[in-house]
Amino acid sequence: MRRLILALACCALSTGAWAQTQTSVPKEITGYKTILVSFSEGAKKCNLEDPAAYSARLTDKLGEIGIQQSDQSLLVATLGVSGKKFGVNCVSMVELRFNAALGKENIVTDNQNVRQVVDKLGVFPITLYSNGMFGVQPQAEPSAGGESTESKKAIIGMIDDLVTRLKEKRQ
Repeated sequence: MRRLILALACCALSTGAWAQTQTSVPKEITGYKTILVSFSEGAKKCNLEDPAAYSARLTDKLGEIGIQQSDQSLLVATLGVSGKKFGVNCVSMVELRFNAALGKENIVTDNQNVRQVVDKLGVFPITLYSNGMFGVQPQAEPSAGGESTESKKAIIGMIDDLVTRLKEKRQ
């Protein structure tokens, strides 16, 4: 698996091979070590913060397409959720990424920029797959009062759609 990650990273770093890796990388993703859900500052204003629900939904949907949690995997599935409130509406954005970190021992390069990152972080972070989407939802209170749940429902729908896109790229 380590050699596979290193090979994919080399492909991703060369511009000519980028289009090829975008079509082949999803087929190689078979598992992930953990799911990390992160939020932008605007997510709170849009009532989007629900990491447990989003993580559970992503776990279920990835499992449905054969991508399972595995302690052996080097990948982290990252779900970035952000929002921007304007008036009674909220623009919600979701990005699904599969990230890996190559350790110092796996990096051989003369590129000073890469070397600076590796020396500072101790690893070289790479994103092997990334896809995102956005939508606009009303934030008006329901007629019964309380907080609007439309944005959270929209995030769940976007997670479903992002995993469907990943499934299509894996075929």
